[in-house]
Amino acid sequence: MEVILSIALTALIGLGASIAAAQVCTQTASNSEYTAASRQAMNALSWLGQDAQMAQQISGAEDFPENDLIFTWTWWDNSVNRATYSLVNGQLKRTFSSGEINQEKIVASYISEDGSLTSCSLEDGILTVTVTAVINSNSVTKSREIVPRPGLG
Repeated sequence: MEVILSIALTALIGLGASIAAAQVCTQTASNSEYTAASRQAMNALSWLGQDAQMAQQISGAEDFPENDLIFTWTWWDNSVNRATYSLVNGQLKRTFSSGEINQEKIVASYISEDGSLTSCSLEDGILTVTVTAVINSNSVTKSREIVPRPGLG
């Protein structure tokens, strides 16, 4: 009887430990997904913010993410620079051109294409950008207000 009782008690302790370990693993995965989503949203805002602060002209803000968001500025040597952001299949792509230089780069992934979750607006010279990154059941929304530089001409 004591042996059966000790086996049952050991099995109960083992079951409890297994459940606890499974919960720790599940929570760790969820935390990792949340952190990754947060990093993707912050990375998107960082790239958008850098180009917006350089921009003398912004177009497409009201239609983003359905259409491209375009930042244009002129350097001191009169070279025209253009950074175009497009959101396709959850990937935010930056296309930069300046003279003969053309570069494409994916700056963020897992970005929601839903206009109520990811959007831009330009009012009174302030660009407000909201980006939502979604990984499985974890979503992170980040917003930033950016003041572009004034036009030089």
